[in-house]
This record gives sequence, C-alpha cells and structure tokens, in this order.
Amino acid sequence: ETPETFWRPDAATLRKLKPGDYVKVCIHPPGDMGERLWTIVHEVEKRRGGRVRAEINNTPVVFENMKLGDWIEFEQCHIFDHAPADAASVEKLKQSLAA
Repeated sequence: ETPETFWRPDAATLRKLKPGDYVKVCIHPPGDMGERLWTIVHEVEKRRGGRVRAEINNTPVVFENMKLGDWIEFEQCHIFDHAPADAASVEKLKQSLAA
C-alpha cells in the first residue's frame, strides 16, 4: 500500500549479505496483519535468493508468539532494508530504533 516506505536491497547488496549484518524483514502470514522486524543475520545460503537464518533484534508487536532474541528463517525476497555490520551502520540503526 505504501511502497515509498520500503527500500528493497538490490541483488548486488544481497550477494554481499553476511553474518553480523542487520536486515529488516516483512512477515505477512495469509489473512493476518504483517510486521517488519530488524534481525541480525547468522547464516546465509549462498545460492541466489537463498534462505537466511537470523535473530530478532527488536520486540515484535503483532506476533505475540515471537520475542527479542528468537531465531527465524526467511527467504531473501522478504528483506526490505539492510545495514552492514560496520560501526557507523549499527549506530544509525540503533538511533532509528530508539526514535
């Protein structure tokens, strides 16, 4: 509904995805309200569009059965933002989460 609020990383960015990076994923089960969550990447399948295993890095609001620190797995097509694992990006992400 509001595509201007999403930034989807390009293929080159997704190919560079590595453990320690932060990614925002959108989880939207059929018939249910979706939610965007920041996660910390732990594992990335190397094949194109491969799956990602990550740890939830903020408190979910919609999904009461999920919590900060839980591990989730998703396809790269569900990634809507990316912050590489460098000090400047992590600090910017922390500031946006605090706002």
